[in-house]
Amino acid sequence: MLTNSNTPRVSRFELQRRRPVEEFVLVWLGNADDNNHEFNELNRILHDIRIFVNSNECINFISEFNTNQKIILIVNIKSVTDHEAVIWTAEPFAQLSIIYILFKENSMRNELEQLYGNHKKIQCILTEMKSFKDHFARVVTNRLNSQLVSFQTMNMASIETARANTSLNKQDASFMYAQLIKELLLEFELASASKLEMIEFCRELYCDSLSELVFINELENNSENRSPIYFYTAEHFLYRMLNRALRLQEIDKLYHLRYYIRQLNEELKRLYNQNHQQEQSLSFLYRGQGMQREEFEKLQHSIGGLLSFNAFLSTSTDFDVAHMYAETMLSATDTLAVFLQIDVKVDNIGNNVFADISNLAHFTDEQEYLFSMGTIFRIISIEQESNGIYFVKLRLTSDRDEELAYLKWFMDTNLHLTHHRGPLFRLAGLMNDMSQHSYADYFFTLLLQDDDIKDQPCMLASIHGNMAYMYREKGDLKNAFQHYEFALKLYEENATNDNNQTIAILLANLGEIYIAQGQFDRAIENYERALAIDMNPANDKKPNPEYISNRYNQLGIICERTGHFDKALDYYEKCLQMRLQNMPQNHPDLLAPYNNIALLYDRLGQSQKALDIYMRILEISTSSLPPGHLKFATLYHNIACNLEDVNRFIEALIYAQKAFDIVEKSPLLPTHEIFIGNHEHLKHLQSIVRNMS
Repeated sequence: MLTNSNTPRVSRFELQRRRPVEEFVLVWLGNADDNNHEFNELNRILHDIRIFVNSNECINFISEFNTNQKIILIVNIKSVTDHEAVIWTAEPFAQLSIIYILFKENSMRNELEQLYGNHKKIQCILTEMKSFKDHFARVVTNRLNSQLVSFQTMNMASIETARANTSLNKQDASFMYAQLIKELLLEFELASASKLEMIEFCRELYCDSLSELVFINELENNSENRSPIYFYTAEHFLYRMLNRALRLQEIDKLYHLRYYIRQLNEELKRLYNQNHQQEQSLSFLYRGQGMQREEFEKLQHSIGGLLSFNAFLSTSTDFDVAHMYAETMLSATDTLAVFLQIDVKVDNIGNNVFADISNLAHFTDEQEYLFSMGTIFRIISIEQESNGIYFVKLRLTSDRDEELAYLKWFMDTNLHLTHHRGPLFRLAGLMNDMSQHSYADYFFTLLLQDDDIKDQPCMLASIHGNMAYMYREKGDLKNAFQHYEFALKLYEENATNDNNQTIAILLANLGEIYIAQGQFDRAIENYERALAIDMNPANDKKPNPEYISNRYNQLGIICERTGHFDKALDYYEKCLQMRLQNMPQNHPDLLAPYNNIALLYDRLGQSQKALDIYMRILEISTSSLPPGHLKFATLYHNIACNLEDVNRFIEALIYAQKAFDIVEKSPLLPTHEIFIGNHEHLKHLQSIVRNMS
């Protein structure tokens, strides 16, 4: 039996130790003895510096580098041919962002230009380290502006699909989830314990950097006297780590930075309200940056739709300055140069927050406006300038935006968040919904370590129920069973009319595990108990058709597995009818009962009935799934098998070819069983048709 006391304790910062915290690694090759002070200065720009004297060790490090960071290589040479082999070997590596060749003798310039001049990734610089530092800081800032910003889009077609059948594809779900993560992070209170936790977290990550530890001390001791914007704009780790965590959706890092995130967002709100008249006179803000090609294509496919950046987005009132940033990205080998023009002249900006931060920034001579994370824009147009820069027009959304209002409604009604729970519980549950199970485990375990939880049996049961779901999704049925059983015990010992429905859900979830274990009698017992609760809910509530249809479906699966086909068909039909009465006729949730009925008809030899239903499944799939979805391959394969059974071989071959075309274009490897099965079936039918002629 599982008890709360034998839940393993975890360090609050356990997950972070396994991952890098910054975007770039600086690799230095060559003599470094005379540059100790300059290295300390570089360390303020990039924390992770690796120094090599041996060429082979350097190239081995670069070639074996497999994190999601990028490398900046600085080669300090005394002659033209110094480390030439390393430069040519390293240059093609995708993980290498740029190579600087530093030399001190002007007589070397022409030979170096002839040798390396035609390679964008390689720059030869005649300089002392001291003067190089300023140039390096500008380049890193530009590249961070490019690397540290990612975004989600949602196009108009997706919004219309969601309106029709309340479902979203993976890309659009990501847009929703990013907004929910933002909202949850901003719900955490500005508690002193959260601040201390953040400081401890930062100290642990930067324990070997004196300059960053000094900065962390200032953050701890002077945050009441200085604006959070001052710390954000300082040349230290905070800006880089925060936006990297937002870009990569490293939720554990964001959780430990929640105090500062809330503080920064509140400061932007305060500034916007304080300078409201000034902001109203503002028409456009600008931003120049680089963008990965695949990201840019996502933007192009979403013109007219919505865009949300996973970052605190820095912009300028100065067109020329922003355009200059875009121009610097024209020389980059791995990104496109993009210029954003943002129309901010809208009323009722709602939750979208932005403000002029010039007077509070670490450097006060820049005309900088900062948007809070997750700000939503509408994509108006994209055009390419003659110099190659892509000019993107955006407009800040307002509360009057119809599609945005619909999406907010959709999130509230379709993403099952328990609003009466605290933000940490809901964040953990959201990680479960996103299949981010390591984060879910981390946050639920943190919740269980709270001593107050022991006195809240229903809260404790809810945590264990969610952990059971997490383990089930990971395929760990043993742990899932233990957590479900413990949650059920707690709810039954503290039974109220309000948690009757939860008891039914837990009984059904245990039933699924009994099915997987082949314990069908116990599964039926659980489902029948759950169904009785579902059909007679407490507190005069109406029966929930979604729950009832799910019970019918599972009872049908058990009856089919145990050879009771008539009973199985009856349950599948009840499930289908329940869903048809309560959802749109093309809703994707109709696919499962239709498919179960069709497969059972095939099994019973009633091929025409099965084929009719397969065609109905095809109608629904075409209206609710993106073309090329693997579910089409499964459907086409089933249709091909059905037609083959009644000797309609030519038609069967057509559908088998369709199935294999989708599988072949999918990410599945040729060794995957689905790939092999479809290929073998296609070859089998091709052989039959050849022999017919």
